Amino acid sequence: MTKKKPLAILVTAIGPIYLDYAKKMMASLFKTNPDIQKKADIALMTDKEFRELDGTPEHMLYMTPWFTKHLLKDYECVVRIDSDMIICGDISSCWEGDFDVAVVNNANPREIKAQVNLMGGVVTVWTVKPEDYVNCGFVVVKSEKFVDHWLKFCTPENKMYRMYEQDFLNILTFYCNYKVKFLDGAPEKLGQYVVNVVPNEKNKWWGLVAKGYWSEVVLKDKKLILPKNSGTEIDTWPTDFDKEIVGIHFAGGNQPNKFDHLDTQFDKPVAEYLKYLISDEPKA
Repeated sequence: MTKKKPLAILVTAIGPIYLDYAKKMMASLFKTNPDIQKKADIALMTDKEFRELDGTPEHMLYMTPWFTKHLLKDYECVVRIDSDMIICGDISSCWEGDFDVAVVNNANPREIKAQVNLMGGVVTVWTVKPEDYVNCGFVVVKSEKFVDHWLKFCTPENKMYRMYEQDFLNILTFYCNYKVKFLDGAPEKLGQYVVNVVPNEKNKWWGLVAKGYWSEVVLKDKKLILPKNSGTEIDTWPTDFDKEIVGIHFAGGNQPNKFDHLDTQFDKPVAEYLKYLISDEPKA
């Protein structure tokens, strides 16, 4: 039996919009993690790779477990990073430890309100609280059993689930007794869930958990920091520690020009730094 390689970074870039995002995301990844290509293979899945794996329109609904399944044949660990992200910190801790899956949060106090305004309700599944619900944009998988279980949910009979592959990720995370690493910090109360929580650092945030508070992020020593008690009295966030923002995740589906409004979303020094990260400029 051939020994597996240690690590793959999965980046999906189906269609020209996401291919453009993927190039910018990888530029930021290489600048903030300069030795990443010594640690991991970058698996950029474009339309070409999708066709070579006999991809169908059905597979587009659950690309994360589908591509991950293929990669876990050859790798011990797969880190899936959404192409519409900017990586702005060291990600190496995300794959450290003994776990089946590592996940990130989908929302915060402001984003939960935004979900209600935009969608008429919060994003959740079964009895998972909206603030605990996890996002599919940054996922680390080590267990073939986990990804096989994930794929079993992805059937035509289950299309009533609004968020589909992401809802199924949450069901597996909270109800199926896998070893879970919560990258943004574990929910405070897990008594209602069947879950084995793997310890994790508490001072880093990895994606959507900071969205809505971007204007309050500051740049310190080439790190993006969201200070403790940002926000207002009714939506203070975070409440425990200052957080290093490791990834900026725009989300929102197949929309063009997501990276074009940094000047209005962030403080000027932060915006200039982010524009540098996604540019073709070499590492300073």
